[in-house]
Amino acid sequence: MSKFKGSFIARLASVATIATFSALVVGCAEDNKDEDKKVSSDPVSPTIKTYTLTINNTASGTTNPTAGTYTHNENTEITVTAIPTNGYKFDGWTAVPAMPDGVNPLNTTITFNIKGDLTLTANMTIEESPPDDVDINDFETIYFDYDKTDLNDASIISLGKAADAMREHPNIRVMAEGHADERGTSSYNVGLGEARAQVVRDYLISYGIASGRIEITSFGKERPANPNCGDNYVNEECHSKNRRVELRIIAR
Repeated sequence: MSKFKGSFIARLASVATIATFSALVVGCAEDNKDEDKKVSSDPVSPTIKTYTLTINNTASGTTNPTAGTYTHNENTEITVTAIPTNGYKFDGWTAVPAMPDGVNPLNTTITFNIKGDLTLTANMTIEESPPDDVDINDFETIYFDYDKTDLNDASIISLGKAADAMREHPNIRVMAEGHADERGTSSYNVGLGEARAQVVRDYLISYGIASGRIEITSFGKERPANPNCGDNYVNEECHSKNRRVELRIIAR
């Protein structure tokens, strides 16, 4: 074989080797691209939402879990129980911004799935009966106009009767419970109910009743006297009975 022919064959072998190596490199690169595509196409795990639950209670009772602020994952099922101390009774839950759907605020134990930040307050009141000679008809319900805290003429007459009864029976105390109708947010209506109860308290004080004999609380729209009036402006007669302050007698 001539030197020229041998050199030509060697060059062909070299070219074939380079071509084979290049094909392998390209193949590996394509495989890597495919792997990259597989990795990048994996779905992103959803973010788990968490919410805070704040539990409050009055000095006349406890709760289980105890009062405090807790963090829970969304839709976690939660059970809370109110435990009044001796001589007191549970008087309902109040919730801000709103009581979870399907929960009866008058139940001592409530269970719900958390779907947002929530504050629960367990209300406790003294468990005593008024003296037998106190006429509860002297303590009439005070009604208010929509979104108002002003006392009308009928309310002033009713509060005058209540003040006379309290002067006649100096050992009784009164709880003024503020309420609102079902329109508006729960947090707003809790504040509105409290403002109405405070107006009633201030008026009784102006009649000479000692401030320590009048307590106030607010249930906002959680305890309508006429339930299911709806969150609208159609059934005004139904709503009117929910905008009120109830005077409940508490004996010492």
